[in-house]
Amino acid sequence: MEIYFSILQRKVLTPNDCTSLKELAERIVAFGKRYSALNKPFAWRFTRQDLERRLLEPLLQPELVTPIGVGRNG
Repeated sequence: MEIYFSILQRKVLTPNDCTSLKELAERIVAFGKRYSALNKPFAWRFTRQDLERRLLEPLLQPELVTPIGVGRNG
């Protein structure tokens, strides 16, 4: 889902030059119709093994996260 909205943001919503909500809605619907007409699935590149490796990264380990305000002078 995030990939779709990322594409929508880049190709439809930027630049934000719609003059009304109706125009914005029409753009989004038109994009959805064009994108669906492609009938091509996403080429997933991020595998389960990639996720497992990413989750082991030190910055994502909860014991290494310092709560805000702890260890500060103030």
